[in-house]
Amino acid sequence: MIEHDAQPKTKLGGAFNTLRLIHVTTAQAVRAKYHHPATGIIISMIQTLIMILLFVFVISALRGKGGGLDRTSPVNGGDIITFVMSGVFLFRAHNSAIQAIFSSPGVNSPLTNHQPINSTILLISAGLGELYTQLLGMSFILAVYHCAWKPLNFDNFIGFFIFFLLGWFAGVGIGLFAKAMQPWAPRIIGIAQTLYQRINMFSSGKMFLANSLPGDRRALFDWNPLFHAIDQARGEAFLNYTPRYTNWEYPLILALVMLTIGFIGEFYTRQQVSLSWGATR
Repeated sequence: MIEHDAQPKTKLGGAFNTLRLIHVTTAQAVRAKYHHPATGIIISMIQTLIMILLFVFVISALRGKGGGLDRTSPVNGGDIITFVMSGVFLFRAHNSAIQAIFSSPGVNSPLTNHQPINSTILLISAGLGELYTQLLGMSFILAVYHCAWKPLNFDNFIGFFIFFLLGWFAGVGIGLFAKAMQPWAPRIIGIAQTLYQRINMFSSGKMFLANSLPGDRRALFDWNPLFHAIDQARGEAFLNYTPRYTNWEYPLILALVMLTIGFIGEFYTRQQVSLSWGATR
């Protein structure tokens, strides 16, 4: 149960109440999705581990057969697992953020009938809840790898973590944009959102380095903000790799633009919504 205090008398008090409300609704969002926070972390870890093992197997099988896979060894001392993890962690954070925001309660949610909760707070809580789950899952996997397998050889982990957050933030922006547009064209936006997440399996650059791609092939991936975030993250993670064809500005600017349009669209939709919304769609 969310308790609502009297209207705060100062802006600082209002900001504090909003942050407290976001904290409560974030915890509620995690429990509503997984029934228990520990369950969500375990499920996220299992899904991430399966993806890591799958891509390690694929790269091991294809290494030396072209496509740039044989050039991944020098950047991290031949450790395929850390190479794959550096891409999978960002991929999971990005796609999970999109899915969490897109499937979060909308303007017609019963929770919005309880002031001061509104759809904006629910959207923020959904994104933060997914970040919490992915972050704890990543931390546990890295800790087990470091302690039980071999010392982690990330060169600048803080820099890598910043790009992990950038990948998540770009997913929040894209998810919010899709969420704001969904009520006006639910089928088209739903298909586009699913298609983008499916394409990301191949266009995010998890399995190869941007520097190793020929120019004509690289043009097929430059549009993807996650491709830039993953490549920049590897530049921070591995001492012998310096990204030459990607940048951090593109995913950040794209995320901010999507976030701005998404918030404007969500606010406008909130003003137009009714209980019969979508009855004729």
